Amino acid sequence: MFKQKTGKLWVGISAAVALTLILFWVLGADLPDRMAGAAPKKILLKSTLVENKPETIFYELEAEAEVTIPVHHKHSSMKLYSKLQREIKQKVLKFEKNNIIKVEREYISSKIVRQKRRPRPRRDLFDKKKFIIETTGERIEITGAISDHLKSTVSPNENNYRLILPGKLMAVGEGWSVPSEDVLKIFNFASSKRRMVIHGCTEVGLKARFDGGKMTCALAEIEKTDEGDYGVIKMEGVLEGEDNDLEVRITFTGVALFDIKIKRLTRVEIKGDIKLGGQQPCLLPGETSEVVGEGKIIFKSEFK
Repeated sequence: MFKQKTGKLWVGISAAVALTLILFWVLGADLPDRMAGAAPKKILLKSTLVENKPETIFYELEAEAEVTIPVHHKHSSMKLYSKLQREIKQKVLKFEKNNIIKVEREYISSKIVRQKRRPRPRRDLFDKKKFIIETTGERIEITGAISDHLKSTVSPNENNYRLILPGKLMAVGEGWSVPSEDVLKIFNFASSKRRMVIHGCTEVGLKARFDGGKMTCALAEIEKTDEGDYGVIKMEGVLEGEDNDLEVRITFTGVALFDIKIKRLTRVEIKGDIKLGGQQPCLLPGETSEVVGEGKIIFKSEFK
C-alpha cells in the first residue's frame, strides 16, 4: 500500500515538473529575466514627431571664456560670461523624417545673466515673443512681430534632439554616429544669448555659427526609476565654426535620457570646452589684432 501511494506521489511530482518545463518553454527562455525584473536586451531608440501637439522646453545655456589680446596692453585679457534661461512652448506644424519644417514657437520666459558676480537675470529680446518658423529649401521664413536681427538667430530644429536617435533597436553598449548635417541643425543657431564685448581692437563673444560638426552616441545603460525605465545615451563630439571672424572649436560630451515607455527624450545635458582665435580689425583703419581665448559651455534641455 505504501509503495502504491509513493508511486502515485512521484507520478504527481513528475507531472508538475513536466508542466513547469512546458510553461517555461512556451513563455520563452527570458522568463527568469522577466521574473527578476531585468531590462529588455534591446530598445527602440526612435521618437517620432507629432503635428499640432504642444511641447514645453526648459532650456539653459551657460558659457564663459577668457579672451587675450596680446597687443592690447591695457585690456590684454577679458572675461566673458553669459547664462540664458528659457521656457519655450512650441507646436510642430509640419515635419519630414523627424526634421521640423514648420513650427510655432512661444517664449513664455527668456532671461539672461551677464555677470557671474551679479547673477540677477534680466529679460532678453525673446521674452514673451511668439512667431512661426518655416524652412523652404535653403531659406528660413519667420512670421511674427520680431525684428530682422532676431529672425536671423533662430532655427526650426533648435533643441530637436530627436535627430541624434538612430531610429532602430539598440543594445546596451552599442554605438552610432549622428550625420553631420543633423548635428548642425541642432546646434547651428546664434542669438543675443551670448555676451558681446567691444574693446579697441576686438569684438568677441560666443555667438558662433557652426559649419562643421560631428557626434557619436552610445546606449550606455538602462536606468530603472520609480517614474519609469530610461535609456541612458552618452554623447561626444566636436563643433567648428566662426564667431565675428574668429575660429571657434567646441569639444563636448553629454548625456541624454530616453523614456522607453513613451518613446521620447526627456532630458539632455552637454558640457563643452571652447577654443577660439584669429585676427580682428582694430578701431584704427588698416590695423588688426590677434585674439585667442578658451572657456566652458553647458547646454541643458528638459522636455515636457
